[in-house]
Amino acid sequence: MWDPTTIFWTIIGAFIGFVLGLIVTIFLRIRDNNFDKIDYMKAINDYANKVFNELMTKSIEKKRMIG
Repeated sequence: MWDPTTIFWTIIGAFIGFVLGLIVTIFLRIRDNNFDKIDYMKAINDYANKVFNELMTKSIEKKRMIG
């Protein structure tokens, strides 16, 4: 049942769905009149930086464990 192609397309489909949901959310928020676009972009950027830093520290810790 879980052959590699099924897993691959499941991951691709989940990623596409996530990206589309994000785009729609951003579009609806920007379309809202009481809404400051710059602050939202800054919030996204801060969150992305946080996630990226966590991933980097985890990969460095893994390398330390292995090496």
